[in-house]
Amino acid sequence: MLKIPSAMRRIAVFLGFLLAVAFAAAAPARAQGAEEIRLFESRIVVGEDGVLTVTETITVNAQWYEIKRGIYRDFPTRYYDKDTGLLHTASFEVVRVTRDGLEEPWFTESMGGGTRVYIGDKNTYVPRGVHTYELVYRTGRQLRYFEDYDELYWNVTGNGWSFPIRVARAQVTLPPGAGVLQWSAYTGGYGSTEQNAQLLGQTRRTITIETTRGLGAYEGLTVAVGFPKGFVPEVTPNQALMRMIWDNIGMFGFFAAIPGIIGFLFYHWARVGRDPPRQSVIPRFEAPRNLSPGAISYLHYRGFRKGWRSGASKAFIAALTSLAIKGRIVIDQTGKNMAVEARERGYNTMSPDEQAIDTALLGGTRRREFKKSNRSSILSAISKFRSAITGSYGDVYYTRNTRYVIMALAMLIVAVVFFLIGDHPPEDITVPVIFSGVFGGVGLTMLSFGLARVFGVAGEGSWFTAFLMTFFSLPFALVPLGMIFAVPSGWIMLVPALIYGTIALIVLFGWLMPAPTVDGQRLAEEIEGYKLYLSVAEEKRMNMVGAPLVTPEVYETHLPYAIGLGVEKQWSNAFAEALAKVGRSEADYHPGFYRGSSWNTYSIAQASSGMASAIGSSIASATPSQSSSSGSGGGGFSGGGGGGGGGGGW
Repeated sequence: MLKIPSAMRRIAVFLGFLLAVAFAAAAPARAQGAEEIRLFESRIVVGEDGVLTVTETITVNAQWYEIKRGIYRDFPTRYYDKDTGLLHTASFEVVRVTRDGLEEPWFTESMGGGTRVYIGDKNTYVPRGVHTYELVYRTGRQLRYFEDYDELYWNVTGNGWSFPIRVARAQVTLPPGAGVLQWSAYTGGYGSTEQNAQLLGQTRRTITIETTRGLGAYEGLTVAVGFPKGFVPEVTPNQALMRMIWDNIGMFGFFAAIPGIIGFLFYHWARVGRDPPRQSVIPRFEAPRNLSPGAISYLHYRGFRKGWRSGASKAFIAALTSLAIKGRIVIDQTGKNMAVEARERGYNTMSPDEQAIDTALLGGTRRREFKKSNRSSILSAISKFRSAITGSYGDVYYTRNTRYVIMALAMLIVAVVFFLIGDHPPEDITVPVIFSGVFGGVGLTMLSFGLARVFGVAGEGSWFTAFLMTFFSLPFALVPLGMIFAVPSGWIMLVPALIYGTIALIVLFGWLMPAPTVDGQRLAEEIEGYKLYLSVAEEKRMNMVGAPLVTPEVYETHLPYAIGLGVEKQWSNAFAEALAKVGRSEADYHPGFYRGSSWNTYSIAQASSGMASAIGSSIASATPSQSSSSGSGGGGFSGGGGGGGGGGGW
């Protein structure tokens, strides 16, 4: 058997003794170091005028973790009724504050939905240890009135304390002559219906209730006491109505503004946003009013329309083709490489938009290839072309009436701000309101543009881009709908719902408000008649009185317009049918404005469409994108009723 030297045994015993002493010393230190509320006692006296005088005695253990200068007490003065969703305001006045029986400095700050009372000196820490604070205050409009009885439904401690509460106690004293009819008590976190509380004592007009277990952080005690009617003055229906309106002035003002905004939109849409009456469309055999192919395309689509995977609009490709047919350039394609090359011989007069393309693409050079190294020149040509078109025709035949949509949006913003300032709603209301407005507005606007492009209503861009815009905007547009159900039920729930719905209506009117002028409507009908002529089969065209024969010269004259209007296949088929009638095949036609592999000598329709598509694709490759139930009757819960709030150390 191994023997341990006596010296080592003595050392081991000594170390064990020191360890025991250390643990014994640490135990009270740990106990002393826990910040908590050891007793929260509230004495509530219901005055004959219905005003409450509340004396809160709060005993805390301050160890300078959170409780340094003192404690603070949050007191809500604005409540939302969970059944009606209406705001209810209460008065609040501090009467006296003491610490350990002596007067203590204090000050208040407004917070969302209430008042925070700071107890202590900003420049002085309280001594470590146990302190007892007493806060006395008066508050009105806290009673509830039922058919058979009146009630005090009171959140004694509040559910906002970050400290545990060992014992919570409430003593309610009713007005002289009143007796307790019924009572209930609720404990736990907000919404809990646990009843870990007991009756400590009761006289005719006084009842004392105490918790039977400690309360954890963010748990509280709520009591409800019913008493006979007639001992406190009850407000008249007219007084109740006026108080309700005044308490909810922001919400009712917002509700009143929404019909005004909707009426404003409908009025101005009926006045300036409705299209003039349409007349019959008659086939036309010439481009209306000597407009250029680019202008015709822009006016027809009310914007610059792109094809699938195209880097340029139909209007730009039509203008480029027009330059080639007029003899200024030749479109040259070798494989997938596309270029434009200046011709030496003279050329016909160019329109301003075609002149802009010519200057940007061929200024200082005879040949411009559509490749990435020439990206800046190509983009410059597209930009100058667009500027030339919009500068000449932007507001001449078509008015967007954007100012009315902007005014309606501004009215909605003012209404929302009036609600937020007028009612000062708490965060659980403010966040959904702002969220539904900002994200709903952005999402619905993006979604409308995406859907408009997908269905070809308006906009510039490929179908794939439109699909991506629609897909990625859906969360922004739809998620705010869920925020509507994040607010209390009742009237207040209508606020984010109406914001979202009004934004949707404003976005809709953003599309409905633009309208052609009377002259613009006539021009649109002329363009439709011209498009009809270009798109019908040769057999039907022969039945049109005055329709010219489709010769190679006539075909080339109208081809840029057909490209701009998206009917180049139909127009080319008509030309092929005209050739067949005179005994010529499609292979006999060789255009002088284009040379390259995209021209199919067996099908002029495929050739013209392929050429336009090749131009758009080559430009795309060359210009990639840069990167109210009763509480005392058992229908209450912890955190319900008046009072409440919480507190902490500072």
